[in-house]
This record gives sequence, C-alpha cells and structure tokens, in this order.
Amino acid sequence: MIELTRLSGSVFLLNVDLIERVDRTPDTVITLVDGKKYVVEESLAEVCDEVVAYRASIIAAASAFDGQGTPLGRDPRLAAVTPVTPLGPRTRGGGVVKDPATAIGIGLALVVICVANVLEGGSPTSLLLLPPMLLVFGTTLLITIAGGTMADAKDAFRSLRRAFTGGAEPVDDLVPQVVELADKARREGLLALEDALTDHDPFLVKGVTMAIDGTDPEEVREILEAEIDAKKRADRQAAKFFRDAGGYAPTIGIVGTVMGLVHVLEKLAQPDELGHLIAGAFVATLWGVLSANVLWLPIANRLRRLSELECARMEVTLEGVAAIQAGANPRLVAEKLRSLLPATPTQEAA
Repeated sequence: MIELTRLSGSVFLLNVDLIERVDRTPDTVITLVDGKKYVVEESLAEVCDEVVAYRASIIAAASAFDGQGTPLGRDPRLAAVTPVTPLGPRTRGGGVVKDPATAIGIGLALVVICVANVLEGGSPTSLLLLPPMLLVFGTTLLITIAGGTMADAKDAFRSLRRAFTGGAEPVDDLVPQVVELADKARREGLLALEDALTDHDPFLVKGVTMAIDGTDPEEVREILEAEIDAKKRADRQAAKFFRDAGGYAPTIGIVGTVMGLVHVLEKLAQPDELGHLIAGAFVATLWGVLSANVLWLPIANRLRRLSELECARMEVTLEGVAAIQAGANPRLVAEKLRSLLPATPTQEAA
C-alpha cells in the first residue's frame, strides 16, 4: 500500500497491485483495473517512486527471513512486516520423475532378438553388415527430414533424449499445491500469493501470477489454453517425425534387398558366393522391419504418451488457477481436481 493525497487534501492508502495506469492530464490520474479513477496531488514521477519504494520494501522483507520464516536481521523499516510463510515444496524433489521404460524396453528387445538368433545357430555379428545398415538408417532419416522442415528435424532429434530418459510429473502431486494456494487466497486474498509461488510448477505460477495482476478470468483461461494447444502441436510434430520414419524404414529395407539380389544375379557364374550374397541381401529387410518396430515406432508412441501426461497436468492446472481466481472453497477445489485425475486401480475396483 502507498500513501497518496487527494486534491481535497485527504490522505488515503492505495493498493499498488490494483493500478492499471497513471496519467497526467495535467493532474495526476490513477486508473485501477476495475476502472475506478483517483485524482491525486502527487506528480506522476512521485507516484512511480512510491510504487518502486513499496515493491523494494516487499523484496527486502522477503530477504529478511529464511525459509522457515525466522528473521535473519532487523531493519526498523520492516518492523511491522509479517514474515512470509512459504508453501510446501514440490514433491519428489521438485523435478520430473524419470521413467526409463523406453530405454529398458528397446534394450531388452534387442537382447531377446540376439539370444533368439544365437539359439537358432546364428551369429549376431552376421547381422551387423555396414552397407544395409547405412542404407536403412541413413536413407530413412534423410527422407523423413525431406518430409518436413529443418526446424521439425532439429526439434525431433532434441526430443530423443526426452524419449529415453525423460518423464512426466505425476498429476496427483499438483492437487495439494493448488489446494494450499486456494486456501491461502481465500483467507488472505490473491495478493498474498505473490510471495508464495516459489518452487512451484511454472505453468501454475504463470496462471496464478496473471490472476494476481488482475487479468480477467476469461483472458487467463484463453492464454493458458492457447499455451496448452501450442504444446500439443509441437509434441505431435515430434512424434510424427519418428512415426513417419517407422513407415519408411521397411520399404527402404526392401529396396536394399532388391539391390542385393541384383548383385546376386550378377554373380550366378560364381555359385560359391551366392549363399553369402543372398543372406546379405535379406539383412537390409531385417534392419528395415526391425528398426521400424523396435526403434522408431516405440519412440513415437513414447513421445505421444509423454505429451498426453504433460498436457493433462496442464489442463488440471488450468482448472486449479480458475478455481483460485474465483475464490472457491479449497475443499471443493480438491474434489474438482481429483475428479479430473485418472482413476486408480483401487477406485476402479470400488
């Protein structure tokens, strides 16, 4: 709150978080987010200085306390400031829960294929022929890149690490955070959340910050929904890249086999080399089918699933922000958000 003086000489306090703009006409006119106007004696520069000083005092107050709300030092200007009670940190270390399902699945699938080959009397090294592997993997990637833009290809390759080592934060961990914020907002007002958004989901922080700034609820929803849609489109394109590769690879393998058989026909006068050449020709088909079904398509499905989980979390966050902004009862907020979560096996059995 800052202290201002009306033209009549009366002094009043104004919440700076409700100020939309300040005009000089030539009197200083302060317009609030609800359209209400105040004409004050202070100049435009003086009002700005008051706002800056107030914001600085808030930052100074926050830095004067440790994470437990214990004063670290005494400043006479902060004597009346109430310590900020931090909300609980995000669970599971505050980060993304790693899920190695893709790495484990693809790795073990390759091991099983090698073991089966050995049990049939073959040798895994006989499948590691450079020409068919170069043809299948190189051509598949190149024609997949040709079907899009270079930006699409770069995004797809960047998503490879996410596919193998990434994961999605559990949606159910979000509910306690939103309920805690809703309870604080209901008891102390939205402005009380300004210093309580540390160590929370960035999407949640963005939505609550817009609510604190006085953004219209419909506009908040539109902005957050647009961000969710943009993420869905980006993730869909990354998954499509590998799904397309899975479609091209078997055909490229057949091309490699045909090329090998043409070479075999050229060697009909040398029967002792035909067996080796025919086997090598069919290795291309093997790698085409294997890479599609053991590598490219699983990666595409993995990226699609991660996108579904992350977007579901963002949609729950959107509903939570709307409930916080509306001042809903925390208990009802919790019930509403839990109704949006996937049913657990226990709930399904009941």
